[in-house]
This record gives sequence, C-alpha cells and structure tokens, in this order.
Amino acid sequence: MLKTLAALAVSMTTTAALLGRIDPSPANATPSIDPETLAVIAEAIVNDDTQVDSQLWRGVTIETQPYVSSTGLLLVATASPTDSHFMVDGGGRPHRADVWRRQEHLPEHPATIRIVVATAGRGSAPSPAQRETVDAILSALINTLRPDGGFLPIVINDDAYRAGADPRV
Repeated sequence: MLKTLAALAVSMTTTAALLGRIDPSPANATPSIDPETLAVIAEAIVNDDTQVDSQLWRGVTIETQPYVSSTGLLLVATASPTDSHFMVDGGGRPHRADVWRRQEHLPEHPATIRIVVATAGRGSAPSPAQRETVDAILSALINTLRPDGGFLPIVINDDAYRAGADPRV
C-alpha cells in the first residue's frame, strides 16, 4: 500500500512538472500598449455609446483590489468591475462597467467615478502598464467632464498606489 501511494505521488509530481514545462502560455502576460493606442481606447471606453452627464460627477477615486494571477494550467481570479465604473486588470487593460454606461452612482461612492486597479496582492503597487492605463482613463474623463479645463478632484484611496504615484498628480 505504501509503495502504491509513493508511486502515485511521484507520478503526479512528475506529470505536473512536465505539464508546467510544456505549457504554451506566455510567461509574461502583460503586453505593453503604446500611448497613442491607449489614449484612443480610453476615450472609447469613456465616451462610446454613453451619454455622459458631466453634472452628475464631482470627482474620481482610485483604489487597488487584489487578484490572483497565474499562467497556463492554474485558475485565475481577478477583481470584479461590478463595484466600480472602470477597472484596470493585471495586464493593464481597461474595462468599463455597465454602471458607467448607464451613468449610475455607486451607493458607497455618490457622485464619484471609481477606478479599481487589480494588483497582485494586498499592499502591492500597480505595474507601470496599469498606471499608464489609469492616466489614460483620467485624461479621457477630464477631457469629457471638464472640456473647459475645469478642476476634477482625484482621490487616491490606497497607500500602495500612492507610494508609486507620479508626484505631479
């Protein structure tokens, strides 16, 4: 019985190592998007098929939310865009939630646009690609909500994000 269990453990470990080695998934799933394309994407997710009412919004809040990331054979769980207007995933890709399309306030954030950045864990800072995406979304929001150059308050509610933030923001 002991030999059988040992043989099973060895075969399972060997198989897992082999499958992990031949996994065709890319090791780095964070493609970089050039700034011009990112600006076009950000403008599209802010404005496409959305009647933006600038009178509804008084500011923007940026927060991070941990997610579990892996490549290939392992399960991936990411932050959900349902509790935000916009989300930036682990790869730096922007996502728009339906509440933005419908121009709805979140109950815990009235009159505030919430951007959530999915990070590798609690206290982890966003990647440079994620920061670039947040900057592009902010630029699109400012251009849409304050075309006359007015002030749009931006609050960073996260120490990890703030720690690596551009001091000009």
